[in-house]
Amino acid sequence: MKISKINIEKNAEKAHDYLLYKEYWTNGYLKYNVFKRSISFATNNHSEYWLRKIFIYLVDNNFIVKKKNKKKSYNYCFVNPNGERFIETDFTITY
Repeated sequence: MKISKINIEKNAEKAHDYLLYKEYWTNGYLKYNVFKRSISFATNNHSEYWLRKIFIYLVDNNFIVKKKNKKKSYNYCFVNPNGERFIETDFTITY
């Protein structure tokens, strides 16, 4: 089985634009699954492999920051493009 190649940068740009449109920085720290579903919707791609690669690209380029939680896993926060810092609270939104 051959996996078709996609352009990671182009699809990451689509996902970033969608996250900007939805103002994801207002939601605080979210689990990976929430970002995965949004990226899947924005790029119309449902391959776990490519969704993870796009997400890692966004994290590596500091569009999304990660924070370790109490259970030794990570929560992620979309960075506000205006430069304003998200005020941390003790709650996490899960869907």
